[in-house]
Amino acid sequence: MLPLGADRWRALSPYLDEALELATSERAAWLASIGERDAGLAVDLQRLLAEHDRLHDSGFLEQPLPLTSSIRRHC
Repeated sequence: MLPLGADRWRALSPYLDEALELATSERAAWLASIGERDAGLAVDLQRLLAEHDRLHDSGFLEQPLPLTSSIRRHC
């Protein structure tokens, strides 16, 4: 994961929200327009979006947690 300080996260967060509302096919043009104003911001956003896409494609959040033997005993 891209290490971000609190200030950088506050700067990126509104843009990330906007990017996630776009269709994947629209993001490249959107990022290019951001990059014209602030190349570093566009690079950080691209990294975060790529990480988001990798996690989404892996099904990470859709898979159930495996039950361990200690959890099973309490159910």
